[in-house]
Amino acid sequence: AASNILFAATVSPGIRYAVEASTNLLATNGWTRVTTNSSTTNVLIFTETNSSGFSSRFFRMVPDP
Repeated sequence: AASNILFAATVSPGIRYAVEASTNLLATNGWTRVTTNSSTTNVLIFTETNSSGFSSRFFRMVPDP
């Protein structure tokens, strides 16, 4: 079955952000970049459409330098 994850974050317009994913929330080096994007508004929406292969997966959004 398809399993989509959607989240929205409040961001600063024009700043580029990276969405990263990990199967271990406590990992310091285990985060993988999923995508990068920026927004013209103060909201950035991310949809993960390929999460069905993971028993658990965590996401974070960080500024992309």
